Amino acid sequence: MSRYYRYTSKYKPLGKLCQTAISRSGYIMQKKENSIIEGTFMRAVDRAKKLLTQTPITYFERDERKDTSHSPFAMHTFLSRSLYLHLECNIMCEFQIQYAFNHCSYEKEIREMLKSYPLEGRVKEVELSPDFSTFYDAVLRFQDKKFIRTL
Repeated sequence: MSRYYRYTSKYKPLGKLCQTAISRSGYIMQKKENSIIEGTFMRAVDRAKKLLTQTPITYFERDERKDTSHSPFAMHTFLSRSLYLHLECNIMCEFQIQYAFNHCSYEKEIREMLKSYPLEGRVKEVELSPDFSTFYDAVLRFQDKKFIRTL
């Protein structure tokens, strides 16, 4: 047991894959695509916030692009009662967007933003488990309150 502990005590966290993707040399096309995907994601989040200001709403938002305390893959998450947007970096250093809607009045507009090239294949609609409302309530209940805001 002590031998095992001795080796694992030197373990260093993986770090953020998105930082690896940004800093590695070469991969020019991948860097351009990642930049477009990240920009599209941030514009979608900004647009969603503007549309949400019409009524008071509580939402969860966590920017993890430089935060190594959590998942090495997660980059940014936005979750309201009607919209889920999640930006992540996969093991191949490709940025991806996951999204879901729940009776969202501006669904069509957000879908249009997520349609353009080179987003094909890197944007995926997901089904939250067990369902959207339960997922939303669980996030608000369990996540750190500093990431929960009201518009």
